[in-house]
Amino acid sequence: MAITDVGVPLVVTRQSSSYVLDEELLPTYAVPFVSGFGVWPGQSGPWLVTRPSDLAYRTGDASFTDGIDPHEKSYTYYRLDRHLRKPRTWVTTTGFTVGVAETTATGQLWVSTTDGLFATAPGALEQDGRLRFDEVDTAAIELPVLPVTAPPGMGDPDVWALAERARLLEENTSLGMLDVEIDGWFPTATIIVTFTLRGLPGRVCARRYPLFDRDGGPALWRGAPTLMESILLGIDESGGLARLRRTEPGAFGWIWV
Repeated sequence: MAITDVGVPLVVTRQSSSYVLDEELLPTYAVPFVSGFGVWPGQSGPWLVTRPSDLAYRTGDASFTDGIDPHEKSYTYYRLDRHLRKPRTWVTTTGFTVGVAETTATGQLWVSTTDGLFATAPGALEQDGRLRFDEVDTAAIELPVLPVTAPPGMGDPDVWALAERARLLEENTSLGMLDVEIDGWFPTATIIVTFTLRGLPGRVCARRYPLFDRDGGPALWRGAPTLMESILLGIDESGGLARLRRTEPGAFGWIWV
């Protein structure tokens, strides 16, 4: 549930209905719109997210599902008209929502999903009705280079990385960890963790993790569960050893998990 501003306060829910609030923030009436992936503010008004079939059901308008493969995980991003009676603008793409943003300078809506990055045409936010997304080649986007500095308590990040490697080995060797290889330099360094599993004799498994977060701080969890305990739990929850036995070895002959 989230509260957003559509000219009046609106409580948006994931199911059922949303509610317009009065000046005392008490519900006055319901509107039949929901958002399954949060409410995303924009200069043109908040964007809601739901399945195309759900929007068609709530509006009684089957055209919201036109051209949509019902077997794909598609979601529609929409903003309401000023009377809160129907979507004013909407656009649909595949994948689960990661982020939604407007660029006011270009008049575009950008959506990041588990299937990729998508954007409307420049000036599209000035239009009503159905919009169209194009997939964006992220490799072609020129991003500004922002300086990243290590937090004060870290000291020399390369020395800290070696100490972090030693810590991980000390905490996890008894659970099957073989080695921790540092790949790269601050702030984009990663580690490659290699380990064995009791149910996979003669096989070496591997997993890669970032060593620093985007602000230059430590990226790895400290405390319980340990890294290997977390890895083992993740394997159990994603098909277990049966899935790994069907996995072809990758780089270096390791099974990447």
